[in-house]
Amino acid sequence: MDRKSVIILILAVFLGALLAGGGVYLWQSSRDDPDSEAVIEEEATVEEETIIEEEATVEEETISDEDAIRQAMADKYDRNISEVDLEVGDNNGEYARGTVIFAGDIGGGWWLAAKTDGAWEIVDDGNGVILCSVIEPYDFPASMVQECYDDVNGTVITR
Repeated sequence: MDRKSVIILILAVFLGALLAGGGVYLWQSSRDDPDSEAVIEEEATVEEETIIEEEATVEEETISDEDAIRQAMADKYDRNISEVDLEVGDNNGEYARGTVIFAGDIGGGWWLAAKTDGAWEIVDDGNGVILCSVIEPYDFPASMVQECYDDVNGTVITR
């Protein structure tokens, strides 16, 4: 081989190696970086958790008084909320009254609820008289409880 052919061969090998190296570089740089993928997944997870928390907050904020009272009644009697057929007869935002019947029961009864510390509480419920001693600490309006039974004196009190 003459000297010119050797130089051409060396240049061809060099150019081939250069092209191959460039191809490998481009191929590697076009692949997803595993570290950046982990960051993207972490950001997506944090974003999903934030959305779930916001949805839960919105759900808590938008629960109706009737549903909150129904849940309080279910909790009081350790029943499933789906078993509580509750109707609100009167609700002023702080006090409420109405009727309730549990699934499978023959009859229902009345209930009184008061909002304490931002949550509805079943103050009293039943089929008989309303005891003054039970409702007095809550200061129910007379428009909701017109009379109660004073169990100390044995008399009915008109409010």
